[in-house]
Amino acid sequence: MAKAMDQRTGEPIDHRFNHLHQIFTFLFVTGQILSEETLFDNMLEYFQEAEAFLWPNVIIALDEYMTTYCCDDGVCPNPMHARGVAFQKNSSEHDILMHFYLLRRKAIEVTSVSNMPYWEYLQRANQFDAQVWYSCADHPPPYLSSL
Repeated sequence: MAKAMDQRTGEPIDHRFNHLHQIFTFLFVTGQILSEETLFDNMLEYFQEAEAFLWPNVIIALDEYMTTYCCDDGVCPNPMHARGVAFQKNSSEHDILMHFYLLRRKAIEVTSVSNMPYWEYLQRANQFDAQVWYSCADHPPPYLSSL
């Protein structure tokens, strides 16, 4: 079985030890949210139980707050270099959704998995084994939107 390779460096992808080999993960909360204190308590408990490569990069409660990490150079979504948790409330001056998009964009630029030649690893995904129903009265069949 072929291993995924980092096209820039030629090294095998290893998400357990290299944050640039990880897929950017996030959790969107759209319903009831945890309070800031409860969120921190739950995150600290999870951090003690799970390895850093399993931590989400961002937790965002829409219109309320965004949680990510604090690294040596400031707020960053990298759990492997985190020295603290960064919590930001949504406000008219600080749009957390825009900050989320900026973090995601930066991750896409620097991570190796965003540059993987997916067509080499996902060739079988293009093979659909689906049953199709359509009208056999007309050739070609009518568009469904016209029915």
